[in-house]
Amino acid sequence: PTRPADHTVTEWESCVWDGQQEPALCQTDLSCSSHGVCSQICATADECPKFEGFEVECSENGAAKICRPRCNASNECPKTGGVDLKCFQFFCIGDS
Repeated sequence: PTRPADHTVTEWESCVWDGQQEPALCQTDLSCSSHGVCSQICATADECPKFEGFEVECSENGAAKICRPRCNASNECPKTGGVDLKCFQFFCIGDS
């Protein structure tokens, strides 16, 4: 597959290319999270998308705050329409 063009990767999709995080791949209103997924930039959790049965926090990710889904009581993660997320230390992360 070919590398996506800069600023073309949408929310909840991977910003990892050839094993490296590439923040420039994410659309301009998104940030490449520490776990390799383009996440919405936020100031408060109210700005984050809602997933039934899951909490979403607005928390620090380097210079920006991003929306981060928390795992539920069964250690499951929401289906975001993007890459499959897995539970790690109470948060849902990508596979980077």
